[in-house]
Amino acid sequence: MNKKTILSVVIIILALVLGWSLFKVYKLKQPFTEPEDITSFESQEGGQQRLAEFIGFDETQKQEFQILETAYRQNIKTLQLKLEEIQSLIMHELQSEQPDSTTLNNFALQSGAIQTSIKQQTINHFLAVKSMCTPQQLKQFTILFSRMEQRAGRRQGGGGFGPGKRKQFKHGQRFVSPDSIR
Repeated sequence: MNKKTILSVVIIILALVLGWSLFKVYKLKQPFTEPEDITSFESQEGGQQRLAEFIGFDETQKQEFQILETAYRQNIKTLQLKLEEIQSLIMHELQSEQPDSTTLNNFALQSGAIQTSIKQQTINHFLAVKSMCTPQQLKQFTILFSRMEQRAGRRQGGGGFGPGKRKQFKHGQRFVSPDSIR
């Protein structure tokens, strides 16, 4: 290789390293935000507010929705904590010298019952929200669920997100802005 080629390669490598370093420094300067407490309405107000506005709730409906949503999130949080506890017990039992398969199977059954309860409460919550809707609001509610179903299909192996593009959702974060779904 001649000197010009070597010099060009070195300059490109230095530019890439410098660009990557600047990106990392910029990324580290981003403010840290505390995780949200999913049991309080205030911490979820943005998503809840967008959902209520998308459906077209009036102020009375928004207040009723806030009460329903807060109770739902508190119940789900309690169940999630129970699931985490069972998961910890499963890990502890698996680490023992001779794990008891009956105990592990019982933990699995308990975990399944809690997951069933979470799903049932989620269904009941959405039915309660749906029952609050006027006929016009039901149209928006249906659009919302159609979009949620489309997004769920993509997350379950439908492809399209690619590395680094898949959005991660915590349990309970169901509303996605209609503008972000295309």
